[in-house]
Amino acid sequence: MKKIFLIVACTLAMTSSAQNSANNSAIETKDPRPNPDKISILWDTSLKLNSRSIDKELQLLKLYVENIGSVSVSVSKFSNTIYESKNFSCNSGCEELFTYLKTSEYNGASNFSGLLDKNSEKADVVLVFTNGISVFEPLESRLEIPVFTVNSKKEAEHALLQEVAAASEGSYIDLTARTPQDALEYLLNKIEDDSYTPPVKEGTAAMYYGVVHSDGNPIQGAVVRIKNSFNEVQTESNGRYKIAAQAGDILEISALGMVTKDTLLTDTKKTHIPLVADGELLDEVLLQKKRKAEETVETPFGNQKREAVGYSLGQKFTSADIQPYHTSLRQILVRMPGVIIEGNEGIDEKYVFRKTANASFQNSGKTYPAIVLDGLLIDQQTQRVPFIDPNTIESITLLKSALSTVRFGQLAAYGAIVIETKDYDPGEVVKRENTALVKGNEYDETVTTLEQATSNLGKSNYLVTLEKSSSFEEAKALYYKQLKYEKNNIDYYLTVAPYFERWNQGFASDILSNIAAVAPRNVKALKVLAFQYEKNKELEKARYIYEQLINVQPQDLQSYRDLALIYTQTGEYDLAATLYRQMIYNTIPNVDFAPVQDIVINEFRHLIKNHKSKINYEGLPNELLSLDFKKDIRIVLEWNHPAMEFDIQIVNPEKKYFSFSHTAFNNKELLQNEIDEGFFMKEFIIDDGEKGSWMVNIRYLGQHNDNVPLILKYTMFKNYGTPKETKVMKTLQLDKYQDKITLDNFIN
Repeated sequence: MKKIFLIVACTLAMTSSAQNSANNSAIETKDPRPNPDKISILWDTSLKLNSRSIDKELQLLKLYVENIGSVSVSVSKFSNTIYESKNFSCNSGCEELFTYLKTSEYNGASNFSGLLDKNSEKADVVLVFTNGISVFEPLESRLEIPVFTVNSKKEAEHALLQEVAAASEGSYIDLTARTPQDALEYLLNKIEDDSYTPPVKEGTAAMYYGVVHSDGNPIQGAVVRIKNSFNEVQTESNGRYKIAAQAGDILEISALGMVTKDTLLTDTKKTHIPLVADGELLDEVLLQKKRKAEETVETPFGNQKREAVGYSLGQKFTSADIQPYHTSLRQILVRMPGVIIEGNEGIDEKYVFRKTANASFQNSGKTYPAIVLDGLLIDQQTQRVPFIDPNTIESITLLKSALSTVRFGQLAAYGAIVIETKDYDPGEVVKRENTALVKGNEYDETVTTLEQATSNLGKSNYLVTLEKSSSFEEAKALYYKQLKYEKNNIDYYLTVAPYFERWNQGFASDILSNIAAVAPRNVKALKVLAFQYEKNKELEKARYIYEQLINVQPQDLQSYRDLALIYTQTGEYDLAATLYRQMIYNTIPNVDFAPVQDIVINEFRHLIKNHKSKINYEGLPNELLSLDFKKDIRIVLEWNHPAMEFDIQIVNPEKKYFSFSHTAFNNKELLQNEIDEGFFMKEFIIDDGEKGSWMVNIRYLGQHNDNVPLILKYTMFKNYGTPKETKVMKTLQLDKYQDKITLDNFIN
């Protein structure tokens, strides 16, 4: 089995000479092949082969059988797997064989795993009818008999098909370039043919290119898609795109904060596309209150010029130091010198300075610095630190000396963390109770569970029809009728595949694989398929999809993390460790893993703790090698659409909640950074949390106008990193649920 392990994008430059007009000239000297007694036919019935030139293929096969005379033929039909086999005895003609092939049903994506490993039929030659395209195991042969690859589609892996055939002294027969009569000579005679140049014909796609911009400014991460298809690309940092299309196609261009636009393509290949800002989002930006510029700041020693305050380097962060991927106060403070964080993010977390952490026992535990938010004091001993959106923070200052006591009183005897937001006006006199900052997060709702909400969803007409079936054969016949109209409908595959699990697990898996067949280079669609394979524990297939994602989007940082994680699950620990090491040390060119460092470190430590003997851990810091690593509760959210908008709410046993907003309205910079860097996930850690029942709620807040469903993957670990670790994984099509739902309930 070949392993694809891409750290940087590689371009394979293939040089080929023009095909000889040699349909005639290359056959000047004939070296006849011996007539076979038995032929093995491998017939690809994947979804994309339903448009094959079957008449040409059957004509070639008929000519071959007639020339041989009496021959035995074994046929295996395959797509995602070999699912059906039948034997034929051909003496004078073989109409039953041709009828059997012609009446094939087409379903699933091609998977060549083990296809040419064994000659179980004891055949003399093998004919593989396929175009060779797959996102799963590629076609390769381990047989010592001639293998002929036969293809009748323009879109094909021509070089691969020729390589596989030549390696076994067979031939590649391209019926888009040869007639069946000419092609027959390659079956009957040994003819050297070691070069291939695909013919360029009218109507084939050309490359359209240009820049997507707004008011002359390039837009990175805009999606440029051929309308009503899965063919799409993302713009680069300079706004440039390049996509294979034809005149008459309609490009649909969408970007975060912009109005979606359609553009009709003409013969002009260079097409620049301007977008207009979304009015509602623009209004919100314009309405945001600007912080008043102050030349002086208040200090314990009176008002002084801001630049004269003289905070030491590293003791103060400003908005310039806060990055879009910072989504919580915790992520900022952990990077400030001397700050230790205790408790659960957003729920009962507390902050302490390192120099006072060891004094907690002697001082009755009152060693926590005060939190000063826009002039109001929060006592960490008795009050919960409220959620503060990092995008609203103007500055954070650490006061670790007597200065904090002089300014804020005895409550700040162990220091103060002073936070000023962009809306804070020190000159504004507003009387507020300190306790108001920690109120308003009491949970008193009744929310429908995911299971209840799912049962309340109306069933699609095609599912209602299928559920009337009384047998697998009846359901399968109905499916093939529906497939004629739904073959480009990913939601259809996600809906009917679970239904067929009651009849046949393999057939259900074939249905899911159609997603790879219709959208082999669409990142959003491939993630949908990978999520489903993981959920179904088809981890090898998930691995192939994650490898394909790196091929398609090598600049997306999450692709590398996803691949490392699936390598861990498939037992390829050394490959996983190599990737994690490269991510932690940021050694993969043109990809910056800073936004997901916390997630990567947690997963690498988990790998090391559980499989240390199976990986190379030389040179790793002691922090990573520590065996005391564990997390009580670890929740990871992942999604397939870059700009999916939702709110997450985590409720503790005391009915206090923490919220995380993933919307353009509240967090546009974060969403844009995710698009630019290519990561669509969020981690929540709960350590030493309250014992009792916890709840995770979610609400979808976006609008969906894409032909790929919005899929959220939820994974919850208990006792993460310990022998008692348990894991719950769920996937849901989020845009189907318009109200808030309870995604999970668990006991800590």
